[in-house]
Amino acid sequence: MKHKLALCALAALALCSCESVQRVRMEHLVPAQVSFPVDVKNVAVINNVTTQPFEPVEAPHYRSELSILRPSETQYIGGAQLPAVQGLADGLAEKEYFDNVLICDSLPAERYKRLTGRSHSLSSNEIKELCRQFGVQCLICLDELPVRASIVTDFDFEYEMYISQLKVVPKPVVRVYYPTLARPAYVLQPTDSLFWDIAGNSLVGMNGEQVSTDQMMEEASYYAGQMVSKLLLPYWTTERRYLMAPSGKESQQAIASAKADKWAEAAQTWQNMLAKAKGKKRFDILYNLAVASEMQDDLNKAMDYVKQYRQYLPEVSDSKQKLAITYQGKLEKRITEREQLNLQLSRVTDETPEQ
Repeated sequence: MKHKLALCALAALALCSCESVQRVRMEHLVPAQVSFPVDVKNVAVINNVTTQPFEPVEAPHYRSELSILRPSETQYIGGAQLPAVQGLADGLAEKEYFDNVLICDSLPAERYKRLTGRSHSLSSNEIKELCRQFGVQCLICLDELPVRASIVTDFDFEYEMYISQLKVVPKPVVRVYYPTLARPAYVLQPTDSLFWDIAGNSLVGMNGEQVSTDQMMEEASYYAGQMVSKLLLPYWTTERRYLMAPSGKESQQAIASAKADKWAEAAQTWQNMLAKAKGKKRFDILYNLAVASEMQDDLNKAMDYVKQYRQYLPEVSDSKQKLAITYQGKLEKRITEREQLNLQLSRVTDETPEQ
């Protein structure tokens, strides 16, 4: 497992005239919201969206008589769900998490004649029949795809131009089915935003630069599918970590090793310093050793160092106490998630489970 690092001094977090803190940006895997059984090798991504609840409407557009007087315009738009199905399938296939990912772009029209309101859930018989037809062990159904679009237009007096921002918020609803269950195993409802910025000297001139309805819906729909795929598979996230960097030759040597991504070397230097340190000076070293252990994917060892440095908390500054307690919470969360993550990673061959 790789960590991408970027360390930089934070003058604002200087603890005293002879001490500072170094910030570490690290990436690590986070378990998905859904853990698939090991026998799920083939899945089908199904478009189960009905257009009736979300009739397409005219896309938001710029109107010279309203753009300034009305701070925002909001409209709800439906349709264009096929790119979402493709985006979801692409996201699953790219990670090679399953042997096969199939796409069903629509279910039989007769099915929707029996539906009332906005209830899209598949029946137990439908689940079993579709799994049999497609030869899959799981159905991933896109059931709803409302899209909220809004425009805000302002005048920038410094640059003497109009600036409009189009904000589009897709809100897909996805249900995951297994043939052995009569109801959805999971219901996913993520949300996120896409933005388009347009600038011009006049509102009339900006009309020609606006995003078309087709482009907006296609991009928002595909993005919605990709968004859902990240909830179904383990994903990378970025977090911050900190290193205590008191003055001294050995301390700076360890920090230099860490900057060069030589964490074992940095840890050895801190171990040498720890053998000679006394009192609260041991806190900084133990804290750094905890971070170094985490960077080397040894979370249990990192927690051992956390338990050791906690005895020195009453002796250090409030800012260090806060930093240390916050780090302990983040480490405990990773340890709690580790079993689930390792189970999910065991499905693929190019990821090594954490220790």
